[in-house]
Amino acid sequence: MKILYYYPEVQSSMFQWQRVHFMDELSRYGHEFEVFNPLEYNSLDEANDSLIKRIKEGGFDLFFTNLCNKKHLYIEPLLELQKIGIPSVSFRSDNLIIPFNDKSLAKYFDIVWITSVETQRLYEKWGAKVYFAPYAANPFTYSYNKEPLVKRACFIGSPYGSRPIMMNRLTRAGVKLDVFCGKNENSSSILTSTAKYSLPGMTRSELIRGRLSYKEGRKLFLGAFANRIWGEVTIENNANVSIKPSVSFEDLSKTYSSYNLSIAYTSSEQTDVLRNPLKIIDLRNFEIPMCGGIEICRYNKELASYFDEGKEIVFYKTNDELVEKAKYYIEKASDAEIRSIKEAARLRAENEHNWFVRFKGLFQTLGLQNK
Repeated sequence: MKILYYYPEVQSSMFQWQRVHFMDELSRYGHEFEVFNPLEYNSLDEANDSLIKRIKEGGFDLFFTNLCNKKHLYIEPLLELQKIGIPSVSFRSDNLIIPFNDKSLAKYFDIVWITSVETQRLYEKWGAKVYFAPYAANPFTYSYNKEPLVKRACFIGSPYGSRPIMMNRLTRAGVKLDVFCGKNENSSSILTSTAKYSLPGMTRSELIRGRLSYKEGRKLFLGAFANRIWGEVTIENNANVSIKPSVSFEDLSKTYSSYNLSIAYTSSEQTDVLRNPLKIIDLRNFEIPMCGGIEICRYNKELASYFDEGKEIVFYKTNDELVEKAKYYIEKASDAEIRSIKEAARLRAENEHNWFVRFKGLFQTLGLQNK
């Protein structure tokens, strides 16, 4: 199957993960992505005019994009797709955080793919047809390697929002933690093209009005307010924490494979400070097990349906349980138990939580399974 991907790609991991993940994995099954990058044109008007011309040329089976806003993708190309009968899909992986951004265009797609089911009601209210499937991970890019075990916890990523709360709670209790968030001069870059402009962003007033318009957004505001008063926004500098350079895509497997425990989050933005945080599942929740990492995170009912607690993943429900379980898996658990969980996590992720499985469901929904 050939997929025309309208993709405003820039040189950052936030965008390049898509090449490392589903674009690479699907290509191994014979699917081809043709990237149409609007940022390579002189303006959005020129990009959308050129997109319509490309659509009329045909030769592809599916139109795919990570956008769903008429500021970034005009209605006219979608109407042209409808006219010639090529299905269109908008992949909205941030539909929990800014669903209101998608209101203007959602109904024009054949399918809007969401990764958080909580806001599905909004998309259906706007006339969109929804396909729900969470993130996944690429089993070809990531692997479990029996590296020598590092009896510490690790976190890979930016310590923003309420993430430092969990980290500080652990290190103050004596848990050894390595945080990979510093500048890495050796990080490779997949993208070589240069963007000529940036897509129009969301104004602060648009963000405020949008988040106040739905209950999950209001909880995000409440979390930000509470975190400012009771939370922590920086990692405490103490003897148990070490800040290390960020990890490249190429080195992710080795890092997660080697550490006894890998920190993940299921609380959105700054809401972990709340008694009932806004739950979210992101890319990291699948990358860790795909790399044979032992993921520890706050209990999440949906994530618990994907991985077996205690056998493939570690959940905590209270702060005391967080510290207790972290110390157990770092200091007390045998190497055999650690490796057993790592191997089981990888096996589950490889069999059930890869991108081929996710896209197969999408293709079936669209009637494209035989393409």
